[in-house]
Amino acid sequence: LTVTKKYEDDHVKDIEKAAAQIPQVEMNFKYGVEGENKVYTNDFVTVDVRLFRPGEYEENKETVEGKLEKEEKGKQEADKEKNSGADKEGNAEGDIEDESDYEDELIDKWAIVEEQKSNKKEKKKKRQALAPFYPGIKHEKWYIILVSAKTPNNKLVMDVQSVDLDDMVETSLRFKAPEKEGEYKYEIQAFCDSYVGCDFLYDFKVNIEVDKDRKTDADYEKEKEELEKEEELEMKKWEEEYPPQWYYCYYTSFGEMVLNAFVFALLCVFIFNFLHSRGYWQDYVQPVINVTYNVTCTYVYDLEPFFNPPEKLEDEFADIGGGDAEM
Repeated sequence: LTVTKKYEDDHVKDIEKAAAQIPQVEMNFKYGVEGENKVYTNDFVTVDVRLFRPGEYEENKETVEGKLEKEEKGKQEADKEKNSGADKEGNAEGDIEDESDYEDELIDKWAIVEEQKSNKKEKKKKRQALAPFYPGIKHEKWYIILVSAKTPNNKLVMDVQSVDLDDMVETSLRFKAPEKEGEYKYEIQAFCDSYVGCDFLYDFKVNIEVDKDRKTDADYEKEKEELEKEEELEMKKWEEEYPPQWYYCYYTSFGEMVLNAFVFALLCVFIFNFLHSRGYWQDYVQPVINVTYNVTCTYVYDLEPFFNPPEKLEDEFADIGGGDAEM
C-alpha cells in the first residue's frame, strides 16, 4: 500500500494485475547415466529438468489424481460384483467372466493412458505474457542453460534449450563428462524472456570416477595396432607360401593373371566409351595416335631391310615378273 499511495485507483489495479502475472516458478532436476549408478569419465550425463508453478501445477495434479482414484475405486467395485456373480455361477461361466474382466481391465488401462496423454497435451499450452504495448501476442518463454562453474566465464556445456511454460514443462539436457576424474561443479540457469527479475539458477556437483574395467582410447588404439600387425603377418605368410611367378606376369597364379587382365580390359573399354561419347577421344586422343603412327612409320620402313633383305626382294619381284610373262 505504501508503494501505491501516490497512484490512482485505476493505476493501482493495473499494478496489482501486473504483479499477479509475474511468474513464481520453481525447478526440480536430477542427473545420471542410463544403466549406471555412477558417473565415469567420458560418459554421457543426462540432466532431467522440470519447471513448474507450485500452486497451479499441484492443483492440476490433484484434480487428475482424484479422477484416477475415482476410476480405480469404480473398477474395484465393479470387479467385486463380477467376482461375486462368478462365484454363484459355475466354474465354466467363471472362466468366461475372468476373460471378460481381463479385457475390461485392459480397456480401462488404455482409457487412463489416453487421458494422461491428453493431460500432457493440455499442459503444453503456451501462456500469454502481460505485454500490452507489444505489437503482437507475446508468449512466456524460458531458456535453460547448463554451464560449468569451475571454468572462467562459466563455459557453456551444451546448447541453449527454449521451452514454453504453462503450468509444468519437462526437458532433458545431455553433456559429456570430462576425461579426468574429480569433482566438477555445474549450474542450471533459467532465464525468462518476458519478465525482469524472474531468472534463477541451481548448482550441483558431479563426482567423476574412473572405471578401471572400461577400455580407454589408448586400449582401442593398441587393439587396432595389433590387428594391423596380424594382417601384415598373414600377408607375409601368404606371399611366402604362394610367391609371384614371372611367367604369370608376377602374379601368384594363372587365374589371378587372367582375372586382372579381364578387369583391365573392361576398364579400358569403359574409358574408351566414356571419352568417345563425350567427344574427347576424337578431339584429343585420336590426333595424338595419328601423329605417333606417322612418326613411327618412318622408322618401321627404315627397319624393313633387316626383316626383308634385298636378295629376297629381288627373288620376289622375279617371281612376280615370271608369272606376268607366262600370262
